[in-house]
Amino acid sequence: MHWRFDPLFSIAVCHSKYKDPDQETGVPPNAPDFVLEPTPGTAENMHRLGWVFKPEPGGCRIFGEKRFDADGSSSLRAQPADGEGLTFALRLTNPALLNETKPYATEPEADSGPDPVPADDLPHYSGNARILYLDNRTPTAELGGILRIAVGRGQLGSRAGVPFLFRPTNSAAQNLELVPLAPGGVSQTVPIPPQTRALELNLSENGYRLTLLTGNDGPSEIIYFTNDLLRADTLGIVRIFKPAGGSGWESGHRYQVFFEQA
Repeated sequence: MHWRFDPLFSIAVCHSKYKDPDQETGVPPNAPDFVLEPTPGTAENMHRLGWVFKPEPGGCRIFGEKRFDADGSSSLRAQPADGEGLTFALRLTNPALLNETKPYATEPEADSGPDPVPADDLPHYSGNARILYLDNRTPTAELGGILRIAVGRGQLGSRAGVPFLFRPTNSAAQNLELVPLAPGGVSQTVPIPPQTRALELNLSENGYRLTLLTGNDGPSEIIYFTNDLLRADTLGIVRIFKPAGGSGWESGHRYQVFFEQA
């Protein structure tokens, strides 16, 4: 029996500002303004699993320790538990880029000049800091075998530690629906007693969609609950779960986080 480290998946961060794709694959270059790094909890988990994080300009690659038996079969020495994701903090080294990046900026109107303008209608958030919440549950297949994770208003959320006091913004709301943003996540509904000013939420680390229900519908938002200490310049987090299918973590997927220029 012997072992080696094999590539498991990669994440590239791209921005349509950089418009010169590879001539053979059509894949745009990585955006050098972005940095990906594992959160403290994920770094500890990867060390336990025998997985290795390799940073690259505008992205990263993840390698896993594999065992090869005498009969030619192979397997990962260890892998995350079912439904457990790996979390990578997305940082921006050039904050001025947000001034020309959707959803933080919008395309200029005809009478406002050639430059993008800051978006003044970003959605409300309840957590401690606004972040982008991105994951690989429903990527879009692109040329060159790329699986794109697009960035837009729908990915804007916030992060908060636990326990967390959630303050309903609608006094008429009767229930709070919590939907885990993870494969196989089971939703739960928490009643909101009349005159309640805050609900204490003590949830496991994950992203959740919270919906204030008045009847069967209401406004929703994403909150990523974690007690990991993230840097102040963290723009978002990228969550990678075990891909569906027979190969699982050994699928060799190439994920692309894609920002559009305003």
